[in-house]
Amino acid sequence: MATFSSLEQATNLNRQIEKMTASMEDSFFAITSIQQATACLGNVVEYRSGEDILSGRVESVRIEGGLPVLVIGETRVDLSNVVAIKTPELTNVGDEGSDQPIPEEEV
Repeated sequence: MATFSSLEQATNLNRQIEKMTASMEDSFFAITSIQQATACLGNVVEYRSGEDILSGRVESVRIEGGLPVLVIGETRVDLSNVVAIKTPELTNVGDEGSDQPIPEEEV
């Protein structure tokens, strides 16, 4: 009788460990996906839309159904549909939106 009780406890412990491992894997996937999506912010991405490959600048990231979705204008793009990420082109000194300071003689 004691052997059966020990076996049942071991089986229950194994199930709990499997559930905990699956939960941790799900959490890791969600965190990694959110990090990948936020890395796209401000960048131009190419993505699949049906048979077409479209592109646009990622304006924001939304979490929908526990997964990140890129927002490009009015379009929502699943991270799994992204085929390329392009770094934004640097603008010339003094251009609007540039991160570079404008020299004093141009002010």
